[in-house]
Amino acid sequence: MFYHLKTVGFAVLIFVFLFSGFIQANGEEIKQEDQTIEQEQVDNYEVGMEILFQGPIRPARIYYNYGLGYLNLQKIENLNERIPEDFPSLSNGMLVRRWNSIVGFGDGWRAGWVKTHGSQNQSKGTGEEFRQITYDLEMGGVLIEKTVYIDPLVDLALGAAGGRGTHQVKLLFTQPQTGEMDNPWQDPVSSNLSQPFYFFQPQINARFRLMGPFIGHIQGGYSFTLGRNRWVIEREEISDERFRADGFHFSAGLGVRF
Repeated sequence: MFYHLKTVGFAVLIFVFLFSGFIQANGEEIKQEDQTIEQEQVDNYEVGMEILFQGPIRPARIYYNYGLGYLNLQKIENLNERIPEDFPSLSNGMLVRRWNSIVGFGDGWRAGWVKTHGSQNQSKGTGEEFRQITYDLEMGGVLIEKTVYIDPLVDLALGAAGGRGTHQVKLLFTQPQTGEMDNPWQDPVSSNLSQPFYFFQPQINARFRLMGPFIGHIQGGYSFTLGRNRWVIEREEISDERFRADGFHFSAGLGVRF
């Protein structure tokens, strides 16, 4: 009797051991299957995001940047020849402020607005010999570009801008006058000449991601201008040889990308 109970107990222990082993093995298999399913979901999500953001079609983006640049005026001597000899000459290079906003596909065509403004002045002499000349340039128009290379950090695009501009020359000097009780004094006198024109600028734009939505922007190109050979002074047109604001330009600035 005792021997029979011992045999039954031993058989029960073996059954419990085998059953627990089966449960543990089955649990490990289910856990591995769950991990495999989770990993497949992560892989599918990453592949989907890669297709969405690095495929041939990218989400629309908005860029805005502001920077400083250099403009070289190739034909400045034509204008200097029209300035009286007692005035200083203008420089053929000057600093400009340049900003643009643009919207389009991350990898594709984009369009926006660009504006450039620059000014320089030269002066000499004092008192009655004081002479100053100021040159102002302003251009604004539409910018269209096409992406030629893009990755998560670099964005290169070729494009062109076109629109309307105006440049103005201001001559400032002083001349002796006679006031009350014949006391001499000096009154500043100025002449302002302006001329509108149209421009076309082939250019290349390079944008570099700095941090988050912030980007660095480098842009370079050449300006071609077209217009009538007319200057306007005190709202009256005068005939003169046209000065063209042609020349290469380069700018660098900071911006944001959405």
